[in-house]
This record gives sequence, C-alpha cells and structure tokens, in this order.
Amino acid sequence: MDVDERNFEQEVLLRSAKTPVLVDFWASWCAPCKNLSPILDKLAREFAGRFALVKIDTDRQQMLAMQCGIQSLPTVMLFKNGRVVDGFVGLQPESAIREMLKRHLPVAGQETATPEQANVDPRTAVDALRRQIERNPDDHRLQLELARLLVTHGEFAEVESILNRLPEELRQDKAAAPAWAAVRLYNCASGMPDFDALATRMAAADADSAARYGYGLRLALAGRHEEALAVLLELVRRDRKHADDGARKAMLDIFTLLGGGPLVKQYRSLLYSALN
Repeated sequence: MDVDERNFEQEVLLRSAKTPVLVDFWASWCAPCKNLSPILDKLAREFAGRFALVKIDTDRQQMLAMQCGIQSLPTVMLFKNGRVVDGFVGLQPESAIREMLKRHLPVAGQETATPEQANVDPRTAVDALRRQIERNPDDHRLQLELARLLVTHGEFAEVESILNRLPEELRQDKAAAPAWAAVRLYNCASGMPDFDALATRMAAADADSAARYGYGLRLALAGRHEEALAVLLELVRRDRKHADDGARKAMLDIFTLLGGGPLVKQYRSLLYSALN
C-alpha cells in the first residue's frame, strides 16, 4: 500500500495497534531502494498478513518524510501500537530482515499480542542501528548512518563526535554533508539564549540582529526549517554582515540538511533575490 500525509495516521499509526506495520521509505532514484523492494514484497507474502507493508515515496511526500526524520534511503521502520519498535537504514539481507520481523510479530494464528509482548520497551531505528554497529564495529558506513539518524533526534554533540572519528574519506563524503551542516548550526547556536529569551529580545527590539540570528538557529535545530529560513532570510535583507554573513551561511546549511524539495527551491530563489 502506498501511503501519504492524508492516510498515514489511519494506515500506519492506528492500524499498527492491531497489526504491525512495516514502512518502507523509498525514492525512484535510489538504487538500493529498488533492490530492497522485492525483498520486502516477498517477506510480506511469506508472513501472510502477520504484518502490513506500507511504502512511502519520499519525493512525493517530503513533509511526511521530514516529520518521520528520514535522512537516508532506504529507511525501514516497524510500527506497533503507534510507535516505532525497530527498523534499519540501507539495504539489508533478506535473512536479517526476516529475523527482525520474527522478534516482533505474533506467532502465526496468534493475532493478539500477549501481555508480555505488549510490555516490551519500544526500540527505535537508532537502537537497531546501534546493534548493527556492535556486530560490525569496523563498518564505518554504519557509523555515518547513525550520525545522520541522530541529527533527527537532536543529538548534535554525539553526531559531531561520530563524524570526527570517521576515516577522512567518509568525513568528506557527500553523504556526511547533512550531518556536518547540522553540527555547524549547533556550534553556531552554542551559548546562545533559549527560544523564549530570544523571542522576547526580538519583540522588544525588531532590529536586534543577534537575537534574530540566534532565533533562526534555534528554529533550525528544532526542525522548524521553514520558520528558520524565513527569519534568517529577513536578517540577510536587513543586516547581511552580522556574524560574518552568518544568516546566509546558516540558510545554506539548512538547504544541505534538507537535501532538496520545494522548500529548498523556494528559499534558494528568495535568497538569490536578496543577494542580487
């Protein structure tokens, strides 16, 4: 089943209260996604209704992908009772996916989870990736994927630590660019006041460039990217030199963090107009 913003709550969150739902986030340009899809289809047939397979085209459902914290493709999440309990990032062998499913699915013919199953603490995609890294400590690509995924959880200090431990070629890899962008935003905001203090300063003095800059950074780190871009763009127009052209640089980092889409296209155009 293909799912979008309109039916995500019904077909994933609510449905997972009765049947586990495996969500495949994919895109037509993603080669590993194309290799993974038939594996998931095969497992859905094999498990014969013990879980529901849902697919989300991230190019068409960019806001939904953003809300789910998708940073890399393919990403697969297993939902139970409206929450993510397991998952993985990147192409995985069929055997590993089957084992993951078996850990969470009821025995064939046993539709209702036992009380013991219902009380199991939910595990996130981050937890699943950490387990993979424990089994494969020398797989630096997995560590990069963990850094990218941790960005969506706001664990920026750990993201920076992971990135700095990667081999040089991976630190410079374009796949690491969004994580580095988040780290730069985090470091620029370090030591700045919190949301409320910055908002109060902006309300008291509309021309307070430092408050506007800090507020834009805080919005970006909170995942409120559209609001952040609007605040930073206004600062570019009013006081571009502030913080060594910081507002423009922060907007470019947000573009890198988002990777593309209508929002990036819109604000790239607006930024270009503001600079010319």
